[in-house]
Amino acid sequence: MFDPAWPHLHLVYDLLLKFIGSSSLDAKVGKKYFDHTFIVRLLELFNSEDPRERDCLKTILHRIYGKFMVHRPFIRKAVSNIFYHFVFETDRHNGIAELLEVFGSVISGFALPLKEEHKIFLWRVLIPLHKPKTVGVYLQQLTYCVTQFVEKEPKLASSVILGLLRYWPITNSQKEVMFLSGIEEFQKCICIGLIVPTHDAYWAIKTVGKMLIWVGPWPQKLALGPWGQVQGQVRADPFSS
Repeated sequence: MFDPAWPHLHLVYDLLLKFIGSSSLDAKVGKKYFDHTFIVRLLELFNSEDPRERDCLKTILHRIYGKFMVHRPFIRKAVSNIFYHFVFETDRHNGIAELLEVFGSVISGFALPLKEEHKIFLWRVLIPLHKPKTVGVYLQQLTYCVTQFVEKEPKLASSVILGLLRYWPITNSQKEVMFLSGIEEFQKCICIGLIVPTHDAYWAIKTVGKMLIWVGPWPQKLALGPWGQVQGQVRADPFSS
């Protein structure tokens, strides 16, 4: 839905964006005005039904995150709370895709080794985002975020698969296809992560392999490529003895 007042709102957002991006704005001074209250209210606007407004907010949030380092932990926590509220309470929010797009850039900037706080964000926030029925709306952005984690630390691949299995849509073949498409995106990372096999990694691959027997021909055909390659790396259970 397009807001008829957008031409006027756009001017305000454009002015704010230029102000934040100005080289004359001292971050030490600006942080007093771009405080936690301002950030919370800005994040609330992401639920706007107008995609033009959400797109503009996405750019502003990214600039604020980059300019005011002192607010980064709070922004991550506040966005996590939005995701929690969406997944476990309302199942409705218009700006999940845009928020994930911002966090795709944030995650790509995480230093190695990954902090425990960042891994918790993966396990407790990103993986549960596969649960809602509307996951298809933001699956591309979600998959990119998860892939960034796996590329940085391939050993996380097994825990990601195990997390996906918790929300595997057994009775929804269309959603199964989306899940398999997401896994296919980071299959190369999975292969790297299994160079040193773990019990969880083996169990995850074996379980997905068994589940493919029960899916329809369309998702099964899609899965043959990525899982045929990955399963080939673990032909026998090294932990069975």
